[in-house]
Amino acid sequence: MQSPAASFIGDIAGASAVLSGKATTPSGVRVSGDTLTVTLTKRAPDFLSRIAMPFFCAIPENLPIDPSGVREVPGAGPYYFAEFKRNASILLRRNPHYGGTRPQRWDQVTITQNVNPQTSYLQVRRGEIDLDIAGLPPAAHSELTKTYGINKERYFVLPGLTIQYIALNTARPLFRDRSFRQAVAYAIDRTSLMRLSGLNGGVPNDQILPPGIPGYRDVVVYPDRPNLTKARQLMAGRTAKAVLYAGNDPVSKSSAELIRVNLARIGIEVDVKSYSFSVQINKAGTRGEPFDMNLIGWFADYPDPYDFINVLLYGKTIAKLNNVNTAYFNDPVFNRRMDRAALTTGDARAGVYAALDRDLTRAAPFVVYGNSTTREFVSSKIGCPVRSAQAGGLNLTMLCRK
Repeated sequence: MQSPAASFIGDIAGASAVLSGKATTPSGVRVSGDTLTVTLTKRAPDFLSRIAMPFFCAIPENLPIDPSGVREVPGAGPYYFAEFKRNASILLRRNPHYGGTRPQRWDQVTITQNVNPQTSYLQVRRGEIDLDIAGLPPAAHSELTKTYGINKERYFVLPGLTIQYIALNTARPLFRDRSFRQAVAYAIDRTSLMRLSGLNGGVPNDQILPPGIPGYRDVVVYPDRPNLTKARQLMAGRTAKAVLYAGNDPVSKSSAELIRVNLARIGIEVDVKSYSFSVQINKAGTRGEPFDMNLIGWFADYPDPYDFINVLLYGKTIAKLNNVNTAYFNDPVFNRRMDRAALTTGDARAGVYAALDRDLTRAAPFVVYGNSTTREFVSSKIGCPVRSAQAGGLNLTMLCRK
C-alpha cells in the first residue's frame, strides 16, 4: 500500500463473499425514500442483531437464484465486489454511491485466497502484502509476540465469538446415556487441546456460550484439566467404542489424537476418521451417519445467544441433510425452554439463556473445550487498527496508511 489511492492487499484462507444491491420489497417491508420499514408478523427479540449480519443486505428484485453464487451485484456499503474468482481472489472497489459515515480509505481491496501460511507470513514481514487475515504458521506466534508485543501495532490477538467442541451423537446408543457424555466431559484435557492451536490461540472453557455473547456467565461445570476419578465413576466399569469424525488439517489431527488418548484412559476406544472440512461437514450433517463424536467449532453469525443455543441444539429442526446440530440432540424439555427463551427480551433474555447454557453444559450434548482467538499480522505501513466486534478480527475498511 503506497498511498490512500493504492490497493490494499491481504491474504485469507477459505472463500467468502457478501453480495448486495438495491432494495427489494417483500411482504411486510416498505421503502419510502431512504427509509426501510419492516413489519414483523411475530416477536423477534434478536431482530436488530439479525439485520446487522453480513448476510442482510438489499438486493435487486430480479436477482437470479444461482447455487454457485451471483458474481456481479453492487454493494450497499463503502465497497462493492468488483470481481470474485472462486478459490482464488476477491476484488473490492470503492462504492461511488455510498453516502454513509464509514471511511473509504482505499481505492480497492485485493484478497488472495488459499495462500501458503509461511509464504503469506514472509510477504507481510517484507511489506509485499499488508495483512495476513488467517493462516499464520503456528511457530510464528512466539516470534511475533516477542518482537511486536500483542495488540500494539503489528501483531493482534483478538477474542472471537467462537467455541471449539466435540458433538456427542445422542441419536446413537453410546451417547444417549447422559453419564457417558458427562464422563467424556470430565476426561477431556481442555488446556492441552487449546495449546495445539499454538501460542495465543485461545483459552480453555467448558460452556456453550462464549464470553462476549449476552447471557454468558462464567461458571465452572467441567475442569480444564481431566478429572479421571470422576469420569471413571460415571463410566462405572463399562467400556465402549466410539467413532470420531475430524478434519484432516494438522491441528484437527493432533486434537483427535489427544482426544483418543484422553478417552482411552476411561475405557472408551476411539476410532478416528479424518476428512477434508467440506466432507466432514456433509457427512456429520447427514442424519443417520455412523459416527459417535464430531470434532468441530462454531463462529457466531450474529452476537445473540440464540445463535449458539437454539441454532446448534434445537431438536425440532433436525433434517435429513445439512444439520449443524451434529449432536442430534432432541430433548422435549430443552426444546420447550429454547422456544420460551427465543421470545424473551432485555435482561430477562440474558438470564434465561444463562440458565440454559449452564444446564445444557451439564447435560453435555456438546463437550466444549475452548474459545479461539483471531490472530492477525499487519505490515509496517498499516495503522488505525479497529476490532470487528462480530467477526473478531480487524475491520479491514477501518485500516489506514501510517
